[in-house]
Amino acid sequence: MISTTPAQVRYTTFSCPNPDCTQFNRSNVDTIVHRSWTGKHQHIERLRCTACAHEFSEREGTLMARSTLAEDQVERLLKCQRWGVCDEGTADICAVDLKTVYRFQRVATQRAQTHHQQVVRDVDVPGVLAQVIARTQALPLFLTDGWKASTAALLQVVGVVYRPRRRGKVGRKPKPRLVAPKNLFYAQVVKVRDKAGHVVEVSRRVVFGGPRRFGKQLRLRQLGETIQTAFMERWYGTLRGLVAPLRRRTRCLSWSRTRHRGKVWLVVSLDNFVMPHKSLRQGRTLRTPAMAIGLTDHVWSYREYIWLPVHTDPVLTKQMDERIARLLTPALQDQPRGRTQAPPPVETIEAHEKEAAPLPNAA
Repeated sequence: MISTTPAQVRYTTFSCPNPDCTQFNRSNVDTIVHRSWTGKHQHIERLRCTACAHEFSEREGTLMARSTLAEDQVERLLKCQRWGVCDEGTADICAVDLKTVYRFQRVATQRAQTHHQQVVRDVDVPGVLAQVIARTQALPLFLTDGWKASTAALLQVVGVVYRPRRRGKVGRKPKPRLVAPKNLFYAQVVKVRDKAGHVVEVSRRVVFGGPRRFGKQLRLRQLGETIQTAFMERWYGTLRGLVAPLRRRTRCLSWSRTRHRGKVWLVVSLDNFVMPHKSLRQGRTLRTPAMAIGLTDHVWSYREYIWLPVHTDPVLTKQMDERIARLLTPALQDQPRGRTQAPPPVETIEAHEKEAAPLPNAA
């Protein structure tokens, strides 16, 4: 901490890590006070929560917790991860052992995922599978490529059970099936390639929602007039540029699913809070995605990100895990018998050329 900072401001960035405290994980409160100094050089401040009398280190929940690295080394490690430097190159640039890089990735990943689960929830984002739906207030608008598995996966997560009535008294009862809810809008952009891999044709089709309703949703959400996947492709390009193992023809492999997922989580966290986007700029004011949806009012610095206390909330974690598990569970299980909902018609642009005019082609 900076000793010259006024006492009433110095401790407002900290929060109590005790889950049983009434002020747990709350910042900008006046319940955190100074307790003592610890460490080999008496440079680490120990704090105390007046609400529950719990004592903790100023490093609790930050990237400096239980680490012997200097702050400038941690910042260099974070910047190397931000720019997609390979693990061996990160260890060489930061003058640390390779195992230290792996430990930093493990700690930073767990912290980034916890912070994302606690902050990015109940978000009302107009144009943004199970983890996305679990954190949004309403179903977003889905635009993907023509991968056949996408439709089945989407129905498994958000589909409703339809049990058709049996016609007549003879024969087996019709099996229940999953159908799309009325508020689900999903379209695909299908690219046809030749033997050389060149795109020769691009077709667009509305899978759920109907052409007219889908076009109206595009205009209401300010996503233009054309069904396109530019946002998804742009995000994939960002990931390939910032996550070394995702690059084409790379030798910077992750070697494990856990480590690979961790690198992506860390880049997602930095991309949301630390890295400003040119497309979100308002005049000369740079903005991050977190600023665009109201999670923060400024671009975070690396030092601010390092010293941000993040404490795991067991109650919130359990609720989010249960919600995600419920979405991933096949909806045909444990459902009451009887008719649940009438199936909405699955409409495509090809089947309704006479009803609605085709949407304009991409530029």
